[in-house]
Amino acid sequence: AISAAAAPTAEAATPSITPLAHGAEAAAAMPRPQVDSGTAGEADIGRSPRCCGAHALEHRALEAVRSPGTVAALSPEETAELARLHQASEGDAWLVLVGGEHGGIMREDAHHTRPGPYLAGHCSLQWVGITYARLAKYFGRRRTIVIAQLDETLSWLRRASKDEASAEQLAGKASLLPMLRRRLVETEAACSQLIADGGADYDGPSVHAATVLRVLRGEPAPGSGGPVVPQRGAGAVVLVMVSHGNAHPAGPHNHEWYMHMPYAVPPQDDCNYDAVAHTGFQEVDPHPEWDWGAPKHRFKLYSQMLFSAHHAALEKAPRRRVV
Repeated sequence: AISAAAAPTAEAATPSITPLAHGAEAAAAMPRPQVDSGTAGEADIGRSPRCCGAHALEHRALEAVRSPGTVAALSPEETAELARLHQASEGDAWLVLVGGEHGGIMREDAHHTRPGPYLAGHCSLQWVGITYARLAKYFGRRRTIVIAQLDETLSWLRRASKDEASAEQLAGKASLLPMLRRRLVETEAACSQLIADGGADYDGPSVHAATVLRVLRGEPAPGSGGPVVPQRGAGAVVLVMVSHGNAHPAGPHNHEWYMHMPYAVPPQDDCNYDAVAHTGFQEVDPHPEWDWGAPKHRFKLYSQMLFSAHHAALEKAPRRRVV
């Protein structure tokens, strides 16, 4: 139901959820490169993961079982390290819920029809609340992390729905008052269980891409007491993300895919975009004159960044299941 609500067609609404393959298992399943017999060493390098030591070690162990004698056996130290990595991959399952929104929602719109933030039509918050109510009981509140504008949106709706003057001041039109009051009731109902359980773990200005990445990597933000998925002892992670999204050109034949977040990543975390060809958005930006208060790429969570965060977690727990 969550997928169908955001999809324009029945075909697009059909969910396709596939656990990410273990790094070493995926590498072992890939076709072997064809090399001359005199370049056996190069062949090992070519077909072994070079991303990190954890996956290279896992791959060697798999190769030793699958093709005995073709690779050197693990040393006692390597065997102990691999056992430690496998133990780190065991433990409870965690649920991470992320509610995004368009990057311009917290500012005056491009056509100057409203004076500032507009949270009456939040694209993800009600779905986050519904998902939390359905899934959190299987994980427990302690192992469920919610990144969403819950308190911020409810506060805005309460102010905007106070009277016609407030509706005009915050939403741009006094005639929107009935709709604003209806949206407040609907949002409180959809998020009632999450509200009763203490609300979102990350709310307001912390709802940005760097927060999502830190939570998945198990790296608490400096000065933040917010929860993260532990680097050891988390056997599985279910990540549910709801937002607008799109893709833009990245060279003549490729695209970068992303989802929107309502706040920009802080300048000190801009390094998260080093591996992303984000400048391609400038070619297709429908409102290049619209100032969001920060470079627009910092309002986006790109798939490349998400892959990097997953890989960082799997370096420390290579057998963790990720959905």
